[in-house]
Formats: sequence, C-alpha cells, structure tokens
Amino acid sequence: MVIDRRAGSIDLLSPLQMAGIKPLELGELNYGDVQIEGQGPEGCPILVGVEYKKLGDLAQCIDNGRLVGHQIPGLLESYSDVWLLVEGIWREGRHGEVEVPRGAIWRPLRTGTGAFSSSALHGFLLTLQTKLGVKVMQTGTSSQTVRW
Repeated sequence: MVIDRRAGSIDLLSPLQMAGIKPLELGELNYGDVQIEGQGPEGCPILVGVEYKKLGDLAQCIDNGRLVGHQIPGLLESYSDVWLLVEGIWREGRHGEVEVPRGAIWRPLRTGTGAFSSSALHGFLLTLQTKLGVKVMQTGTSSQTVRW
C-alpha cells in the first residue's frame, strides 16, 4: 500500500500504522491518495486507486469541478479499480441542505456558493458510480475509514 505524502493523504498514515496495516510506503502518487496492489482474476495483480475526501472538501470539489475535471479522469486512466472514500457524518436538513454536527448542534455545510444541497451530493455520487464506474464508500469517522 502506498500513501501519498502530501496534505490530506498523509493524515491516513499514522492511524493505518497504529492499526497494524502493513506494508505501508510513502510516495508521491500522480492521482489518488492511496494505491493498493490487489489481485484480479486468476491472481493477476491489479492497481486500486483510492481518492480520500472529507465531506467538506468533497463539497468544495463538487462546487469547483476539480474532482471531475482533473482527479477522476487521472484515476480512471491510472488504476484498474477506482474508489472514492468519503469521510464525514451528515444528515439532510429540512430544506434539503447537508447538515453536519458542530458540537451538539447541526449546521448547514457551506461552500463558496452557500448551503450545500443533499440532492447535489447524492446526484454527484450516483453519477460517479453509474456513468464512470467509480466505487463509492462512505464512512463517518477516521476510525471507520481505517477499518475499511
């Protein structure tokens, strides 16, 4: 398993090490935050790319188009199997906005364009899965992310 040494990805290194995940390497990946060498059909090696996004960062990427315009095409070109791992606890507010916990209170998740809509989030993830073949996993906490 190779973890990109840059911001965001590096946050996974210590929790993975503490969980006893081996072997771990740090490197610079052109696309994705984690690269895993897996076994495909008949034991043939395949490369799996994982893009790791916390919910707030994903909302920003959806708003500015960075994920679909640059990262996803590179992932699809570089890996046999592509995953988007989204970490964060959220719920849908009464006006259809994504709400996240801030202490004991739920607050709307805001991006540069205002409150982020849950229909935009669901639509984006569904499009990635159905049109591009990207697999999506959602976790609530960093410990769930490490276990996944």
